[in-house]
Amino acid sequence: MTKNYLLALGLTAIVTVNANAQTIRYVKTDGSGSGVSWSEASGDLQMMINASDVGDKVYVAEGTYIPEYFPGDTVFQWLTNNFISEATDKDKAFYLKEGVEIYGGFSAIDPVSDIDQRNLELHITILSSDIGGNDGGVMDFENNMESYDDNYYHAVIAAGLDITAVLDGFHIQGGTYGASYNYIKVNETMIRQGFGAAFNVVNAKIDFRNITINKAASHGYVRNSTANFYNLSVTESLGRFEIKNSKVTIENLEYVDNRAHFYVHVDDGFPETNPSETNLHITNANFIRNTGGPAVLRISRSLEHEVNVTINRAYFTENTGQYGVMQIHSGNVNVFNSVASGNVFSNQSGFMIINSPITGTTTTVHIVNSTIVSNMDTYDWWAGSGGISGGGGPNVHVIIRNSIMWGNKMGENYINFPVQSDHQNSSIANSIIQNAVDEEGNWALSFNDLGGNSYEMPLFAEFVEALGEPFSNGDFSLQEGSPGINAGASIFYNEFIGNPAQALDLVGNHRVMGDAIDIGAFEFLDFISAVKTPSNQSIILFPNPTSDAVWITDLDGPATFEMYNMTGQLVHRGMLDRNEQTISLMALISGTYILKLTTQKGSSFSKIIKE
Repeated sequence: MTKNYLLALGLTAIVTVNANAQTIRYVKTDGSGSGVSWSEASGDLQMMINASDVGDKVYVAEGTYIPEYFPGDTVFQWLTNNFISEATDKDKAFYLKEGVEIYGGFSAIDPVSDIDQRNLELHITILSSDIGGNDGGVMDFENNMESYDDNYYHAVIAAGLDITAVLDGFHIQGGTYGASYNYIKVNETMIRQGFGAAFNVVNAKIDFRNITINKAASHGYVRNSTANFYNLSVTESLGRFEIKNSKVTIENLEYVDNRAHFYVHVDDGFPETNPSETNLHITNANFIRNTGGPAVLRISRSLEHEVNVTINRAYFTENTGQYGVMQIHSGNVNVFNSVASGNVFSNQSGFMIINSPITGTTTTVHIVNSTIVSNMDTYDWWAGSGGISGGGGPNVHVIIRNSIMWGNKMGENYINFPVQSDHQNSSIANSIIQNAVDEEGNWALSFNDLGGNSYEMPLFAEFVEALGEPFSNGDFSLQEGSPGINAGASIFYNEFIGNPAQALDLVGNHRVMGDAIDIGAFEFLDFISAVKTPSNQSIILFPNPTSDAVWITDLDGPATFEMYNMTGQLVHRGMLDRNEQTISLMALISGTYILKLTTQKGSSFSKIIKE
């Protein structure tokens, strides 16, 4: 008998499952019961998962959980499929079950039974294969690689799941840094030892919600799967997030301080794959202080199948390494409502390099309502630039609409686009483009000029020049009098993104605030005195700018407020009512912030300047 069968057999005596009703099982680190309640919680998470059926839930209290079982008992050699050995401790992992929902974030002392009452920040629930508890992560990469040697290969495996499983409210750590192609089989699915240290998802349907990955090795791997991520944080992790032959959606992403990037591609010829179109959609993201080659996204070539990536409402800032923030070898890439600033790279591009695609394929890039400013390529290359670099030709299509390209440097020169490449099928319209015309006023780029473009300084709220060091400060929204205000074309937004009347800009303002859509990632707001809420209530904010506090008058009921810095990070929150209408800014550094004020009738957004 295999160990998994013995485990399942033993569960029959522990937990009785009613196949016609949803069952909830309970887990604590010190539990010794059958799992039927919090007072009788089990201490064996995997046992509770295995005992569950489709629609069942497992509630897990705070604490650290380390895998105890083998998802598969035998290790095989890739390609030959020959037996190598019995599984060792390094093959242990938590493995998910079809249609079973697993929720962390419950208190171990006073646990609730309502998922919505969990406190994920206070009651941290960890799934870890960091056996020694000593993983160094990115911050001490060179000195701490050996700390990963004792780890198990994976923390979480989802394999062969035709009904969507759910993992919600966990921190995931550990994994082994390496590239072993040897594999175990989980639900008759190949799981390679060296891929996806934090999570390995193959032939599965899964929803990850409220997941934090910290100091993990080769943190993510998704193949032949449909995976949805809601509220995902990846920090100080190694390796890469590899996606192939899959559909992946990520909403609300923090990708910060990683020595890694997203690697998106299609396997055209590997025997264990079923090649198909690969799609990645990311909405609301911060990509900050990542390093690598590239630092955020790489798309490899594919002759037979398409790779599609859309990133909407994202910050790319303070990233470093080689080949820019994005390196595109093929496929279709969309960058919408986003800002790239303060990135510094040492080879070919400060933001995006587009390599020539395989003969017979086309690379298409859309940059719409985005702001690409003050990025730098320190290497002087003939086809390089601080903005968009690489060869052109008839099979490369770069479509730039309602966007700003300004202050991007290659070396000491302002170069936003490669000056010697042919871009006969690329075009720019209704955008602000630095150095797009020569001294006589003639169009000077190899991109086609479709009109509506401006060559004047955008008049940013706080411009920061690229000087060779990465930075995250500055405010690249537009100030009054900017040539970008109401100068965009809504028809382009509607064509490539959607109805602008129903859309939001990067910081949550309505995409059309005046007579027309603005150029760049931000809509201009007049913050002189009053803000109209959805109920047409006039709320007065003063003083603004301010050095210590802002007062709010004419508030007709209770409200909540949230303040965000210009990289989209929440820095302050609280409650307001008729008796307390003051927001203290004493704990905030000087700079520009976005205030979101929410009443019973809706939300309004205001820009606050702390002096």
